Amino acid sequence: MLRARRAQFDVLVQWAPVIAGALTDPGSAERQQLLERWDARLAAFAADTGLSTADRLDALATRAELQKLGDPNAPVSPALAEAIRTQRRRPTGTRTIASSARR
Repeated sequence: MLRARRAQFDVLVQWAPVIAGALTDPGSAERQQLLERWDARLAAFAADTGLSTADRLDALATRAELQKLGDPNAPVSPALAEAIRTQRRRPTGTRTIASSARR
């Protein structure tokens, strides 16, 4: 299942706001449910140390975009903003100790 998700990474990350916006109505329960499920998948990508730092940062940025899709007037959550800042400080291509141990 993980391989299938990674194979569709570009669609799940780059097109998330467009697809979610097209499939659901603003403010609807369906949109909220879809955004919650999509956010969970993006959070998993952001935590996946097998992905590059750039891919994990893309997943975090898309999470912020989906939050704005859910409520355009709300600020990005403080926890997500901090996660983005932390990931930006990590040099591109850097892998964590856990991902290095898997090799």
